[in-house]
Amino acid sequence: MTEMQPSSDAHRTFSDGWGRWLNRNALGVLVVAVGLSLLSLVAFYQFGALNSDLSKLIKPSDSLTWYQDNEEYKAAFPQFQQTAVIVVRGSQYSRVQDYVRGLVGQLSQDKLGTPFAPGIDPFLERHKLYFLSQAQLDQWLKGANYNQGTLLRLMDEASLANALFTYADFVSANPGQVLPVSLETLVQGLLTGKLDLRSHYPLEPPGDEFIEVVVINAEQQLSDALPNAAIVGSIQRAIAEYPPPTDVDVAITGEVALAHEEMSAALSGVELAGLLSLVFLGLILHLGIRSGRILMAIAGTLAMGICLTLGFATLVVGELNTLSMIFVVLFFGLGVDFAAHFSLRAQANLSGGLIQSSTQSLTQALTQALKDTGPALVLCTLTSAASFLAFLPTAYRGFAELGIISAGGIVIALLLTVSVLPAVLLRWPPAPQDPDRKMLITPLLRRLRRAVDRLSNLAVAGFFVAVFLLALNLAKEVGFDYSVLAMRDADSPAMRALLDLQRDQLTTDYSVHVLAGDAEAAAELKTRLLALPSVGAVTTPGDFVPKNQPAKQARLAQQQLLVQDMEAPEFSPATDPESLALALEYLEEVVAELEGRSAQDAGQVLEAALRLAQSPTQRLAFEQQFAQQLRESLADLKRLLTAQPFALADVPEHFRSRLVAPDGRHLMSVNPAQKLNDRQATDAFIAEVAATAPNAAGRSVVEWGIGAVVVEAFQQATAMAFATIFLLLLLYFRNWIFPLLVLTPIAMTVVLTFAVCVLFGISLNMANILMVPLILGLGVDTGIHIVHRYRQAQIGAPAMDPAIRRAVLISGLTTIGTFCSLSLSPHQGAASIGLLLTVAISLLLVISLVLLPVLLNWFAPARS
Repeated sequence: MTEMQPSSDAHRTFSDGWGRWLNRNALGVLVVAVGLSLLSLVAFYQFGALNSDLSKLIKPSDSLTWYQDNEEYKAAFPQFQQTAVIVVRGSQYSRVQDYVRGLVGQLSQDKLGTPFAPGIDPFLERHKLYFLSQAQLDQWLKGANYNQGTLLRLMDEASLANALFTYADFVSANPGQVLPVSLETLVQGLLTGKLDLRSHYPLEPPGDEFIEVVVINAEQQLSDALPNAAIVGSIQRAIAEYPPPTDVDVAITGEVALAHEEMSAALSGVELAGLLSLVFLGLILHLGIRSGRILMAIAGTLAMGICLTLGFATLVVGELNTLSMIFVVLFFGLGVDFAAHFSLRAQANLSGGLIQSSTQSLTQALTQALKDTGPALVLCTLTSAASFLAFLPTAYRGFAELGIISAGGIVIALLLTVSVLPAVLLRWPPAPQDPDRKMLITPLLRRLRRAVDRLSNLAVAGFFVAVFLLALNLAKEVGFDYSVLAMRDADSPAMRALLDLQRDQLTTDYSVHVLAGDAEAAAELKTRLLALPSVGAVTTPGDFVPKNQPAKQARLAQQQLLVQDMEAPEFSPATDPESLALALEYLEEVVAELEGRSAQDAGQVLEAALRLAQSPTQRLAFEQQFAQQLRESLADLKRLLTAQPFALADVPEHFRSRLVAPDGRHLMSVNPAQKLNDRQATDAFIAEVAATAPNAAGRSVVEWGIGAVVVEAFQQATAMAFATIFLLLLLYFRNWIFPLLVLTPIAMTVVLTFAVCVLFGISLNMANILMVPLILGLGVDTGIHIVHRYRQAQIGAPAMDPAIRRAVLISGLTTIGTFCSLSLSPHQGAASIGLLLTVAISLLLVISLVLLPVLLNWFAPARS
């Protein structure tokens, strides 16, 4: 092929005409650009949206089996989608239960729908005795018999006098013996002033910690920047208005809370990265350009570009997801790249003696800069856009949207660079400066450049080849972690709560769900699943139907005969002073007869009773509570003893609908034996369960399947991007040597970055895997500018002159600065992108400035 001239006659004619037109219409260009920018910003705030649903980042093919199974599960149990889960923990079962009851009442007032709290469900509470094992039931009935005599005594009269007589009789006859539960709770209420009378021993599961969950389904506000903020805010407000006791902990998790944390972290990360990027950009550009007016022109161009790209995203895509939001940081890198190359070339033309006319020097300098950089800028726009759009035909919707927005952004950056940037400089001309004296660290850079130039070309090439081969061997070991949990902060409140639930082997959003045809199929499959090493627990609808119910009913019927005729006394405000005085005198005599701890405890009861007796108002309130709680507690005991055996069909619909689908299929929940916050554990769990239960579904299975989709999309997009960029370079340079030289630093950078990942134990994930097409989109610009200027050198211009070196260095440093700021984001996915791109662009900058000139001299030597 014959080489195309770097600057054709048509391009020169267009550049001359464009420069003259801008000189006449600079103010109009600025007015139109500012107006469109403001209009775009208003459109984004009015019509733009943020999508925090990570499941929407991928659109798998409907033909995939795991996808079909999950869609079937979602259709059968829609109430499990987009839920918030409140986790209540405590060391005392009764306090946890009481708090959950109060919190549910508070939540019901906050328009959050009907909270589902299985631990306090009335049906389950009424049948609690049937859920006890035979040994546990025997122990409870033994306690009921022990408490029977005390309960009968208390039924005589709901008065302080009767309570004291009953207590004195018991401790007198049984010194040092544990008080029956009714008497113990009565005495505790007397001592503390907070009566909580119990007619039976509490029914609580074994263990030192007790957990209850409250599940909430509420509608997202998709029009808000944070769609789940209203739900999470309402829950937090309810907890604040009904705070837990000191020994009870409350946490919020579930997909709603996790997505809210995800989007909040993404937004705050973009804000932080944007702010730090501005600081880095300002510092680097100041050191590299040293012209306040050029800096202001670049800053104005970047601000307009962000606004216009937001408007473009609103018009074309309609919403931003947690990945596409990083286009703001990308635009800083892309926009500065174009602006730096153009403005530094214009500054070099203005200051280097190329333009002599005093009246037209600036216009001619800008026009010449457009002639020098225009073709390269257009080619960079096309190649970068091709790289960003490579994900468009794939199933990776999250990056496809980022690609569309970034492709539009780079076109906007080009248009602003050749219109608004020169228009600003024409209105506020910068002073000419010597390009060799712009940077404060110029002497250091000169010494560094001379040291590199003194190196043997063969030694430089040999070093990079050796490093590349070593990195290639390491890069083969790079891993991919498909879990969305890997992109989330493990120390965030919602993630900690989720991982704690997984540790306790409780059903969560990341449990695997299986649909079994009926009860028999579910029971048989449960046996096989529990034999798997990675499975910790399996629950089926059949587990909610207790075993041996007829035998338990017979035992309860015997106890029920003892209490069926009991009647709680009515409250009577009229009290007998003589009776209370006798009770106090009797208790005083008993205290005198007791010894040790028994005497001490009874003395405290006597003191509390004397204080209460001296306050008629407090005594009256105590006796009123005594009568009310005695009546409620007795009724609760009778309900427990008279509850009938039940089958699954007897379970209320609001509960059964979470166990059995409308078509009769049974829902099984399979929980892992360990936390699923790394790929190895998730792989083992999903693979074993899926092999045993082919229709496994749930978020873990979806992410497992999506991992393969992402890898395929990544491979497809990378191959398409390389091919498209190579074709564009081939069409522009008209030979195959220059395209290969442009792509060589990029290929080396990708391999070296993968090797760094392996060395430091960094896995690729659903976010940072887009590093490769981003390296292509960002890195190809550097190679194009160097090769483009090198080709200009072949027809008389100085090769690797100070302007192109400084432009490449400044552009690279600003890009590194923007991605370094992104690596500080609280959003783990965005932070991993920023970290790897910081490493990648640093490597690319070194390779491009050190190795690429050597390769150009070897494979495309300059002509005389």
